[in-house]
Amino acid sequence: MEFERKLKSKGTFDTWSEHKEYQTATGWLTLKRTKSPIPTVELDETSFYAAYSDWSTPIEFALGAYARQNPSVVATVWCYSTGPTPSVNGSHGKHHQQNGWHNATFFGVVGKQEILDVIRFAVTGQKDVPPSVVEQNVVDASERKQVYCDHSPDYIAFGPNKGVPFRHVEDGRVWAPEDAVAWYTNPDWSAG
Repeated sequence: MEFERKLKSKGTFDTWSEHKEYQTATGWLTLKRTKSPIPTVELDETSFYAAYSDWSTPIEFALGAYARQNPSVVATVWCYSTGPTPSVNGSHGKHHQQNGWHNATFFGVVGKQEILDVIRFAVTGQKDVPPSVVEQNVVDASERKQVYCDHSPDYIAFGPNKGVPFRHVEDGRVWAPEDAVAWYTNPDWSAG
């Protein structure tokens, strides 16, 4: 299957579109950034990985459904993982309840803030995610109820030192980074 590809900005397109590896790019995206801290949703990764193997796939399908229904929206989803510094923010995950902390990923949106709820529902309720995709990612179905992702008290100034652009909504589709220059869209993510 051939995925559509766009470069990350007009400047990048003007510079790189002549290079052989990027000649198939059909244009550029308008990635959104901010220097100010923005609201986030926090995923308790420890609780999630007890039930599922992958959180990016459900998010891609849910964002694809959102993008299809809102073709004029342009928004960039940023992602930050706490890595070796766990989060002590509240969670109903078993690990957090026992130890008082969990590994976390924070998502912020530069653009329509309602996309935070799309992400939250995708990883907790699997809303707008095909059942076959959910089932492919199940590790332990009995652990589904403990999965925690909700609005966080933390506002994060996403940027070069904290987080990366994770997904982007534009032209009625959801886009994912392919490399440092190009982004791609999978038509399955936006299929109705």
